[in-house]
Amino acid sequence: PDKEPVDAVFLVLTESRIRISKGVAACLARWRQSAPVGPDSIVMRNAVRDQVGWSCSGLPCLGGLVTCFSGMLTPWLGNVKTMTAYRSSRFQEEGRSDLVGNFTLNPEKAFVGTSLVDVDSKLRLCMLGTHFPMRSLTAVLEDPLEFDKLAAAKHEFAKTLRKVLIDASRWGIMDANTVLIVQGDLNSRTILEGNSQLDVLLELLGDRAAQEGICRDLPIPVGSWHEIFSYQNVGQLPVTYKFGGALHSFQLTLGQFLSNDNSAANPTGASVTPTNSQSAAASSFAYSNFTNNNSVASPYTEVMNNVGQDKLKEWGFKHDVSNFKVRHFPASTDRILYWAADSLHRRMTWSFPRGGYEVLDGLKGTDHRPVVLEAKLEVSP
Repeated sequence: PDKEPVDAVFLVLTESRIRISKGVAACLARWRQSAPVGPDSIVMRNAVRDQVGWSCSGLPCLGGLVTCFSGMLTPWLGNVKTMTAYRSSRFQEEGRSDLVGNFTLNPEKAFVGTSLVDVDSKLRLCMLGTHFPMRSLTAVLEDPLEFDKLAAAKHEFAKTLRKVLIDASRWGIMDANTVLIVQGDLNSRTILEGNSQLDVLLELLGDRAAQEGICRDLPIPVGSWHEIFSYQNVGQLPVTYKFGGALHSFQLTLGQFLSNDNSAANPTGASVTPTNSQSAAASSFAYSNFTNNNSVASPYTEVMNNVGQDKLKEWGFKHDVSNFKVRHFPASTDRILYWAADSLHRRMTWSFPRGGYEVLDGLKGTDHRPVVLEAKLEVSP
């Protein structure tokens, strides 16, 4: 909309089993002919292909075995792939092949990316595509003896973010002039606790003590994690998970889902921008407290029953109200985070020419709704 040339594009495919090289080549050819001139260079990364140097439990000799094992699983489980396109007149690509890490032996649960340096300011943008692990978070959500699920879920999520920082510090890039961008399936979940509706990632980012714990004793500057496009509460978040095969023609926020109200739903392709009405819709919904602590899914079940099977189907969900897993409750999973030193963060200003996240509803073959975000970053002296 602002007619300015695009400096960089970062695409992440999680659970990918497709080859994208031909499509990327065709896209690059169109960009080179566009006006104003767009990106003219592309770097593609593949977590399984690039993980030759992986070590397992600190034993580098097992790296080859891990790679072989992951390669065998990829045709069934998928892989994390990234594409970074950039204007060479604006950025220099650092040519780092070691920007890759793993959370588990599952090749889906990895992170991989590319580092660009602004030729004038020397600001580094290290962009990682990822699929965060879910097993420990699932155990928390489904444990009937875990009464403070939010605290336990934040702890598990914090360990994942700390793992990314540990590897990034090992790469030697975590200085006061680096922005570490992490995007993909971050596997955040909606938690219904008491009379509150909460998002694990949103709560963690707003917890200063937890943020300090994530970075404690690491050889990095004092800094924090942030969302590029931030929300004030769970009701404003776009629902991107878990859908069925059917496609719907509008986009829901969690506030609309929790209050069973789609009167203000956004049309397909529109940006999801926080509004006061969506905040009110989220905060006005409350479910009754359950006294049976063994019925871990009770508040979730009540929300699903409130929406009803017909409305779930209309909205594109494929949940069986009488039998569904808590970890499959609708959530905002597909997000973009960044870490920056506090000294740099104070000088950073983000703006959004298209208003915010755009949720793509036209894709089949996935239970997620991918998101697109056009962002402009300005850094003051």
